[in-house]
Amino acid sequence: MRKLFVFQHNKKWVLLVVFISGIILGGAIIFYWVVEPLFIIGQDTKRVPCDQLPNMSQAEQIYNEHLDTVEEIENINPGNVFVSLVERCPGKGEVEIQYDTMSTRKQIKDLIGDTFFGIPYVMFNI
Repeated sequence: MRKLFVFQHNKKWVLLVVFISGIILGGAIIFYWVVEPLFIIGQDTKRVPCDQLPNMSQAEQIYNEHLDTVEEIENINPGNVFVSLVERCPGKGEVEIQYDTMSTRKQIKDLIGDTFFGIPYVMFNI
């Protein structure tokens, strides 16, 4: 009779540990998929060093050759997505992309990849 009581007592602890583990795992999943993206505020891409940026005239030429892609990016969510070529370092160009939602950000990154036709870009959540 004593062994049966000990087994039932241990069974309760095992169930409690499994239950608490499930809550912790569920919380981690919710944090990763729901809460964590909310913390990506402001600049969410890394800027490359100035010596890795193309010169401004080269960047302007590439940018102007791909104005159709600029328009396509801005049309992902008209009025909420903005693309511009800026001179971040003296004589060096970089593309800045401002966007509104994580879904928009993903669509932009899927469209252009790691660079804007060889020009590094930085993204800002607005």
